Order: sequence, then C-alpha cells, then structure tokens
Amino acid sequence: MNCRYASSLFVGHPAKDYVMPQLHQCYEIVFYESGSGKTTVGNDMHDYAPGSIVLISPHTLHDELTMKNSTVWFCLFDCDEDLSDYADTVFQCGEPDVAGVKTVFSEMAVELHSKRHYYDAVLNNLVERLLLTVFRVSGVERQQHDQGEYMRAYIREYCATKINFHIFAERIGYSYDRFRHIFKEQNGISPQKFQLN
Repeated sequence: MNCRYASSLFVGHPAKDYVMPQLHQCYEIVFYESGSGKTTVGNDMHDYAPGSIVLISPHTLHDELTMKNSTVWFCLFDCDEDLSDYADTVFQCGEPDVAGVKTVFSEMAVELHSKRHYYDAVLNNLVERLLLTVFRVSGVERQQHDQGEYMRAYIREYCATKINFHIFAERIGYSYDRFRHIFKEQNGISPQKFQLN
C-alpha cells in the first residue's frame, strides 16, 4: 500500500451544526472522537457516535449534521490501492482502536508542527496506520500474505546454506510437520527437495 498524506484537521462542531455537502479529489478518513449526529456519504445516511470512523472515496459527496457537540478529526490522502471494499460506510471502533486513532492524529499534528527531517514520510506512514484501523474494524476479510511464496523465497535465498527447517517452521508459526505438509501440498515436493532443485 502506498499512501500520500494531503492534509488533516481537528474541528469541533456545536449541536445542530450542519456541514454543507462537499467532495474531495482524494480519499478522506473522518473520525468522530465525541458527539453524535448523522452523516450522508454518497446516497446513504449513517448515524455516528464517539468512536465512529469512515473512509470516504474520492469524488463522493458527503455532509454532516451534529445532534450533540462533536469533536471530529479528518485526514485527506491519496492511495494507489483500491479501497472500495472499505469505503463509504461508518464503522464503530472499540476502545483499543479509538485510543490508537487518537494517537495517530496527535502524532500527525506533532509532525506537521515540527517539520522534522522526513516528516512527509512519517505522515504517509501515519495515514497507512489509520487505514489499517479502518480495515480491522470493517470486518472485511482481506486476502492474506501468500505464506507459500514467502517459504519458497526464503529457501531460494538460502539454498546454498544448510537450512534448519525445524527452526524455520517455528519462526513462521508452524510445527515442522505442519510446515512440511503445507509446503508439499503447495509445491508437490518436500522443502528439502525444493532446496536441492
């Protein structure tokens, strides 16, 4: 995933405040730290409460009506990955995720203020951390890293050395027998024979 930070802001909205419909050329993450109200994203209206988070797609019209005083954080960014599986729906964060999101936004504010060396790269990384929270709380299953490719790449890289497959299996979270079974099932040969080829 390659994200590029554009801007972020922390705002407070009084009760019965209305934020006019708007859209952006890039993605936006909106996090409701406190308060409650309604937000329309595209054609769908959602309730929000403390800990709600939404990823809004580029060019998607959205507005907001606060019912109770609301504290809102938002971040605009570009991303080279298709995020449509996670976009335009309000998700509710649990307490550990709320704390993590607040920390990330606070770190963004520090980086923007201090502008230390590589602050732009740090901001890009912080956007990715926010996105990972959205991914987790969305409940949408993501295709996992191809463990088989990792195994093959490791063996290719160290093919000229003696590989202790028992230790390797343990390091990637498998018993030796399970590792050997998975490897043979995916490749048709044992890891030892794969290393010799």
